[in-house]
Amino acid sequence: MLAESRPDAIETTTGYAALEGSAAWLNLPGRGLLSVAGPDRLRFLNAMVTADLRALIPGEGCYTLLLDARGRVIADATVHAIEEAYLLDTEAGNAGALFTHLDRYLIADEVQLENQSFLFSCIGVEGPRAKELLQTVEIPQPKAVHGAVRWDGGWVTRTSLTGAPGFRLFLSTGKREAVFAALENVELALATHDDVRAIRLEHGKPRWGEEITPRYLGPETGLAQAIARSKGCYLGQEVVERIRSRRLLGRVLVPVSVATTEAVRMGEKVLAGQKRVGVVASAVFSPHLGQVVGFAYLQTEFLNGGHELVCESSRAVVSIRIELASEVEI
Repeated sequence: MLAESRPDAIETTTGYAALEGSAAWLNLPGRGLLSVAGPDRLRFLNAMVTADLRALIPGEGCYTLLLDARGRVIADATVHAIEEAYLLDTEAGNAGALFTHLDRYLIADEVQLENQSFLFSCIGVEGPRAKELLQTVEIPQPKAVHGAVRWDGGWVTRTSLTGAPGFRLFLSTGKREAVFAALENVELALATHDDVRAIRLEHGKPRWGEEITPRYLGPETGLAQAIARSKGCYLGQEVVERIRSRRLLGRVLVPVSVATTEAVRMGEKVLAGQKRVGVVASAVFSPHLGQVVGFAYLQTEFLNGGHELVCESSRAVVSIRIELASEVEI
């Protein structure tokens, strides 16, 4: 995890440029992949996640949060509906904890949980030409965003880490080198961690473990699209509904830009006049935009644009990127 932007280190590298204008591949070691199978899988899993899974058919999927009973985020995941199960794709290192969490609430339901993380290695292919390049090397593609299709003993999912068009390849044992060779034939660049992070923050896409942590309540993440308002009971729903119905949301995560080329620290205070109104959650210099971009948790009363917001140390102006904050529900 990077604690601050590094404008001297993030340049228009091959990987950054490819993600912005063409496509690049991402090394994603340790991605968590859980399987939830059995006749009661929908009833059980729908009671554990914030999204509504009832309308999903095989080949479709959705992004969701998982909360504890206090409404705090314990993980995020992309749920992929397949014929006989749901697959949960989660961040590296999360699979064990998420398995334990789900298993704790599995009492009478006919559900089989399986941690399949060690069966696959994972890479991503992302960028505006990702679809075209996968077609070139004859890798199948799901039709729906967040969908999944079987491929050569593994899976291809339509999932993006950066917010650019993207796909994720869960490769079965022994297939990794062959896929790498195929990608090298089309001269697909490797995107580094810094490349990925810069593009991700340019696109205003938050990530578990950096902007989203167990410190925050589900509604505070600003991910209204991941929290269904019309489904039945799920773990943490009572807290979420109380915040919504009583308009108790005091702070929310929003994408921001900072009018500087200098480093902005994670944890930097955001001020309105002399009042502390928020904190920077992540920041990086954007070569494309020529300034720092990232995320900040801001008090909701200061989101209406009627106040000048600045970083405490540099006094650089902080602006909410309204075009990327359309999903924020206050």
